[in-house]
Amino acid sequence: MGNYMSCTTAIETADSTAQIIFSTGMIKKFDYPIEAAELMFDFPNHFVASTANMKVGRRFSALGADDELEMGCVYILMDMRRLNSVVTTDDMAFIHLSSSKRMEAAKSVFVNEKRQTTTRLEELVATEGIFDINEMKFRMGMGEKSRKPMLQTIEEDNSLIHN
Repeated sequence: MGNYMSCTTAIETADSTAQIIFSTGMIKKFDYPIEAAELMFDFPNHFVASTANMKVGRRFSALGADDELEMGCVYILMDMRRLNSVVTTDDMAFIHLSSSKRMEAAKSVFVNEKRQTTTRLEELVATEGIFDINEMKFRMGMGEKSRKPMLQTIEEDNSLIHN
């Protein structure tokens, strides 16, 4: 019936941190209140988006600069060129692999008997068939460029035209 203060330290839970997934796959946890503007100041030409609102086929919804990141939520820091682009299945797979325990295994290197090194991520993708790793590497390296169709002239047969 009074004030009780525990002599143990507070245990960090998922609800006490805000997690940021960077485009490199690195995850950083913040256990103190932070605004999106601080992240955008540290990482220019990037925006912060909440993964709770992300759905395949919809556009990225960036947080405002004055929005404070909520504890227990996961956010992603994306390049500004992707601001008005649509969320793809590759983006969702990247978030899933980054935030799961499998990402730790994916960062390790497996050496086979022939002394060739392959990453664990490529093995996971090959066995589980989540997405095409080459397409992901292409997208990560090249960014999201606009796709312009090749326009070719259509030649018509003049013999069908009657005088």
